[in-house]
Amino acid sequence: MIHQNIAGNESDTVCNIVLSDKKISGTCKTETETTERKIKGTLDGKSLTWQLESDYNGTPLTITYTAKITDDENLDKFTGEVAVDPFGVSGDFSADRAK
Repeated sequence: MIHQNIAGNESDTVCNIVLSDKKISGTCKTETETTERKIKGTLDGKSLTWQLESDYNGTPLTITYTAKITDDENLDKFTGEVAVDPFGVSGDFSADRAK
């Protein structure tokens, strides 16, 4: 589960993130979406970055999540920043592995 606060707007997203050979893949879906969106990204050292394509009222968006991993052995919980282009708004997020 990812909880994000972007420009004062809070929301939750459920993601299925797969890490293989330092490549990130998977899907994400918000509470209001009916379809899952594919994600792609990388793990570079202790920096985890992934993107998903979305839209807002017909305008295409690229949402980029970036986190610094502090514990190589435990990716169950981490925090980072999220940016939304082309609107130039950003915020923060926290991620917790589903139990």
